[in-house]
Amino acid sequence: MSQQKQAFTLIELLVVVLITGILVAVAVPQYQNAVQRSQYATIKNLTKSVANAQEVFYLANGEYADNFEKLDITLSGYNEDKSTEAKLVFPWGNCETGATGQILCYYRFPDFGVQYQIACAHSTANVNGVSTAGKTMCIGDGDDNSKRSHLCQRETGKTGPDLRGGGYTVYFF
Repeated sequence: MSQQKQAFTLIELLVVVLITGILVAVAVPQYQNAVQRSQYATIKNLTKSVANAQEVFYLANGEYADNFEKLDITLSGYNEDKSTEAKLVFPWGNCETGATGQILCYYRFPDFGVQYQIACAHSTANVNGVSTAGKTMCIGDGDDNSKRSHLCQRETGKTGPDLRGGGYTVYFF
């Protein structure tokens, strides 16, 4: 009886490495997209929570709070910027609020950023003279083909902006 050694050939190993490389090339971008969508959803939920807290403050005081500390909301998990109480900072973005009743959160993707904004019901905020009171917005840049605008279009389901001005576009939800 002769003993035969069994081993993988170089071709078999190369095929396995090639298939693994293709799977990684497909899986990593999908994973990154899932992480980005999750973080953007967190920004949206945070903005909505702050807007609700601003409305409660407005009903109780007749004006909007100019910082987060005045609001009846716990913002745990965020590294508050101590230079101003009107700004929250976290690794992939920040949020600001003020007495105008406008809450703006900025999300930084690895290669671009986008703004998610809510103007409370009694807000004095406007874009090019158009009141945005009671509106929820995604703000992209002036180019309809940019990554920012594509994200806003995907999020709002619109093919074009509702307002333009100053190098940016506004998409209403």
